[in-house]
Amino acid sequence: PAPAPALEARPVAPAAPTVASTAWAAAGTATRAPASQEMAAGTYDVILIVDIMEEVASRSRALLPVDGLRARGVRVESRHLEIGDFLWIARERNTNGVAPREFVLDFVAERKRMDDLAGSICDGRYESQKHRFRAAAIRQPIYIVEDFRNSDHPVSFTALKQAIANLQIRHGFFIKWVSGLDETLHYLQQLHSTLVNRYANIRIVRRRGPDDPTAAVAGTKACYTFDDYSELASPRQSHTVRDMFVRHLLQAPGVTAPKAMAVAAKYPTPESLMAALIASPKPADLLRSLQIPGLGATTSNILYHLYNDETLLDSV
Repeated sequence: PAPAPALEARPVAPAAPTVASTAWAAAGTATRAPASQEMAAGTYDVILIVDIMEEVASRSRALLPVDGLRARGVRVESRHLEIGDFLWIARERNTNGVAPREFVLDFVAERKRMDDLAGSICDGRYESQKHRFRAAAIRQPIYIVEDFRNSDHPVSFTALKQAIANLQIRHGFFIKWVSGLDETLHYLQQLHSTLVNRYANIRIVRRRGPDDPTAAVAGTKACYTFDDYSELASPRQSHTVRDMFVRHLLQAPGVTAPKAMAVAAKYPTPESLMAALIASPKPADLLRSLQIPGLGATTSNILYHLYNDETLLDSV
C-alpha cells in the first residue's frame, strides 16, 4: 500500500522536556525497568488500539470503527486510552503464558468532527488535550479532522481553522483532513500498513523519558510501555493553571473560546490579570485595549468586575 501521509515531511513537534520529564520523575524510579527490557525485531506484532469511547460514540452509526478496520484487514483491539482515539502498540509474541510486554509506538491520533472540535474549544477539552499530548511527549501526534462545513458550530469556521493551524505550526501535530468516517478508516488502514512495514526490522527498548538517547541509535526505537504512556497522559497531570483559567473565563457572559484563549495568552493566570487590573489607570478598559476581536467595552467591563468585585471574590 502507498505510504500514509503522516509519515511524510511534517512540522517537528517542539520538545517538551519540562512537562514530560517532571511527569516521568513523579512516577518514581520504581517504575523503571532494567536496561535489558527490550523486544528484538521480528518478535512482536503491531496492533492498532481504538479508544473504547470511540466505540460507544459510534453506536448510533451504521459502522463502528473497529468493525470497519477489521473489514480492511487491520489487526485492531479496543480499550480505554488516556489520550488519543487511536494508537499503535508493539506486543510481544510467544511469551509462554506470561503477560506480553506492550510498547506504544510513536503515532497517536485524535479524531475530531468539526462540531466536536468546536465543542471541545468551548468547554476547555481542546486546551487540556493539547497539554496531555505534550506531557506524554508523543513524537508523531496526529489530528484527524472530519470536515463538516455546514454544521452549526458555536465557534466560527475561521476560528476553528486557526485552532487547527496552531496545532500544526505551534504544537507539531500532523493534520489530516477527511470527509467522514469512511475516509478516516481508509487513512488508518494506510498508516497501519506503513507502520507494520516500518517496524519489521526495528528493535524496541523502553523509553526512559522525552530525551532518551537510545532513540537516536540506528535500528532501535525507544518507546514507552503502555503503562508508562497511560501514566504520563493521565488527566491527573493535565490541568495547568492556564487551562483552568481559560475554563473560568468561559463562564463569563460574552466570552467565547477565542477571546478566553487570547486573554490567557496575555495573562496566563488569574493572579497576573488581577495584578494588571490593579496597576492599570483604567482597569475597566484594560482588556479592551488588547484589541482582541469581539472583546469590546461590555465584556471588558464584565471581566473587570468579575476579578475585582470583593463581594464576588469573597464568595468563591
